[in-house]
Amino acid sequence: MENSNRQTGASLASRAQPVHPVFSFQAVLLFFSIAALSFLGATAYREPFLTGDLPLAQWIQSIDFTSFHDLMVWVSVPGNGWNGWALSTAVGVTLILVNLPIEGAFVMAAVASGSTLNSLLKWGIGRPRPSDELLTVWQSFTHESFPSGHVSFYVLLFGFFCFVGLLYASDGLRAHLFFLATALPIGLVGLSRIYLGAHWPSDVLGGYLFGGIWLYLCLRTYLAFKRLSISVSSQLMEPGIRERVGVQRHCAGR
Repeated sequence: MENSNRQTGASLASRAQPVHPVFSFQAVLLFFSIAALSFLGATAYREPFLTGDLPLAQWIQSIDFTSFHDLMVWVSVPGNGWNGWALSTAVGVTLILVNLPIEGAFVMAAVASGSTLNSLLKWGIGRPRPSDELLTVWQSFTHESFPSGHVSFYVLLFGFFCFVGLLYASDGLRAHLFFLATALPIGLVGLSRIYLGAHWPSDVLGGYLFGGIWLYLCLRTYLAFKRLSISVSSQLMEPGIRERVGVQRHCAGR
């Protein structure tokens, strides 16, 4: 299991390194994502909501059947209060227990750091939540609205977990099923936050942008760390180095 994980991680980590990172599609996409988030953040700082926020939110809230309402409520539950911290810790610990300690540590670090930065952005921008005079507010919150913390949390947790699952998927069918199982809550949570009156659509878009940017940076850091750890492990497995390490440990024990 350990050798298989090492080989899979080494293979995909090497393929993930672009030849010309400065001019790569990833770098261009990252630049425009940061620009879009900056524009939305500056607008949210000045305006309580954008021109298209109200009609779009009202249209989403006009969807009126019981099963849809229940789905929207339940989709947001994992991100409510301490549920998010408990879930991310459970995912991280599970990865550690299945012999993926680096992945487990990184997913918890990604969620914790992303949540902290998201809270700082909310505080700095200070956009108010949707008012019950304009929308039906099913879930009321007192703290700031932009960017959506639920959306950012789902992108980071399920996005990182999806990447790890695809990294070590043993066949194509499992990879597709794993992708669907993790992508579905990411897609639905944005709709849920608007339907419940917790966020404006632009808050949700900001959450996707922020979560995607931070997830990308965390994954790049993870892949770099993974390549480094694999390189060090490979060097230690060379006969000459392995014997020297054994001699040093023996002398230290004496």
